[in-house]
Amino acid sequence: MAVMSWCHVYGASENGTERAEDRAVILSNVNYDYTMIYQEGQRPDCIGTVSFDVTFPSGASRILIARTRAHLLTYDNPFYNGKFSIIVDEKTETEHITFPDTSWGSFIRVIVIYENSENLLSPHINSSDYLSEEDRTLIFGSLDSPQVNEDDQSINILPDGAISINSLIGGELWIYDLNGQCVKTDRFQASSIISLPESPSSLFILKVRFNNNYTITRKINR
Repeated sequence: MAVMSWCHVYGASENGTERAEDRAVILSNVNYDYTMIYQEGQRPDCIGTVSFDVTFPSGASRILIARTRAHLLTYDNPFYNGKFSIIVDEKTETEHITFPDTSWGSFIRVIVIYENSENLLSPHINSSDYLSEEDRTLIFGSLDSPQVNEDDQSINILPDGAISINSLIGGELWIYDLNGQCVKTDRFQASSIISLPESPSSLFILKVRFNNNYTITRKINR
């Protein structure tokens, strides 16, 4: 049986108003109306609508809005599985966008297209940034324990909080806090012990990618 609760979160990214580096494409008034879903035997999830205003230089012929698949922890080589475009008048400089059926960990970007083949790319919006602190802790805290043993590759958290990786091949790891900020990245060669970063936080998200492209994402609660 699913139990659902409704939450409305309004705000801006922690980095402030988002802008492209060249000609400005501004994403503002970002809003995520979502419903938390608690399904017995499954991790907490959410679904809702992301809406925002996009402001861009006049003269565009259309804008393309693209969204990645859901439940991503990082913006790392994303695949955009949802896209739609809007034809705009050349005098238009602002559009209001709504993207329904969006879960946490979905990244959204806007491409402003001009007839002279100039395309302006906006920064991305991460729906996870607009979760309440309580819901973010529930969702990220539900990720599996980092005890992994598969195909001669194992990851364990030692009593002192260090990460122990036992593997015949090397790879790379990233550690994120609950705000989605990367607080440490490191490369390792086969078996390694890697210390956790200095941080007041006790909960992290660990992502390990081995050189055979096998990827593990787990929670660390020290």
